[in-house]
Amino acid sequence: MCSKPRIATAPSLKTDELINELHLWAVHEGLGRTPTATLFGDFCRRLVAAGVPLWRAFAGMRTLHPQWAGYTYTWWRDRDEVNPAQRERGEVYERDIRDSPYAYLRDVAAGRDLPLRLRRRLTGSESQRDFPFLEELANSGATDYVAELIPVGMVTEAFPDSGIGFSFATNHPEGLWRERSSPDPGCAACGSTCDCVGCRAHDCRWPACRLSRRRCRPSCSCRCG
Repeated sequence: MCSKPRIATAPSLKTDELINELHLWAVHEGLGRTPTATLFGDFCRRLVAAGVPLWRAFAGMRTLHPQWAGYTYTWWRDRDEVNPAQRERGEVYERDIRDSPYAYLRDVAAGRDLPLRLRRRLTGSESQRDFPFLEELANSGATDYVAELIPVGMVTEAFPDSGIGFSFATNHPEGLWRERSSPDPGCAACGSTCDCVGCRAHDCRWPACRLSRRRCRPSCSCRCG
């Protein structure tokens, strides 16, 4: 179903260069009307090629279609394919949404003006499986999970679910990434910490912030300044 990546990612490239390369590729493929499942599968493969220990990836959004409530795409590294699905309107779909991290992000995080993102460790002393799906994921071998909800278009009381939800999970023992020890308390939006190179003008290293060129942390308390 999914084509193989057309470009190889060199391990020596810096993180910013990898992100920019992936960004440009995704925009090009989108403008070229590449099928969603193909684009998503190639996107996941490129993340793996860049060194991200991705095991499972998910993307989905609601629709105003009278029969279909939403469309989802799920990629597994072991299967190396994308499973697209149309979700029919009804109680089953609404229950799945209600019990998911996305309902929390929509209702709780947004209500407190918090980032529409959460991370859950699924193993060890920091394990937090506060959604039914996370218990299932952990039992399947996942160790770490991160989800984000990105509002799209007009998000109003009449259309509160106008957005795209995505999540990444890994089965790597150390998780998706390791927290670094630093005097810098980190970015309030994404949790990134100072790399001690021009930190007072350093852009946020979270991909969503990077791609939007958001300078979310104008200064820090790191000792290098």
